[in-house]
Amino acid sequence: MTDILSYILGEHAKVTERGDSITGKFNDILMNRSLIVSEKASFHGNTNSKNQFKHLITSHTMTIEKKGISQFQTRNCLNFILYTNEYHVITIDKGSRRYLTIKVSDKMKGNDDYFRPLVEMKFSPKAQGAHQ
Repeated sequence: MTDILSYILGEHAKVTERGDSITGKFNDILMNRSLIVSEKASFHGNTNSKNQFKHLITSHTMTIEKKGISQFQTRNCLNFILYTNEYHVITIDKGSRRYLTIKVSDKMKGNDDYFRPLVEMKFSPKAQGAHQ
């Protein structure tokens, strides 16, 4: 599903497997993006990363830092999808309103007939023109 969203959004989406590319010092992969998909990011037990991530979720601006270039502020239009097989991904404080966690069933795993319409949609002319 995230492949399809990333495909439709084109250059405005980025898939990463590293949490530090989201909350680390050099974070220019976030620039000009609407969607960040993280396949294995974990912020559990790391207060600094958790707080930086919370800021990215709610703030209208963000600081971008490229290696060898001064930091600068830019508009923040980011949305995030994190998925993992790990049980502990981030510490969610009581009353937190930033997160939606979903435990996905594996009932349809390997069911090509079920997923085929989504895959076909990815390659449809309508989807191909969506990010141009």
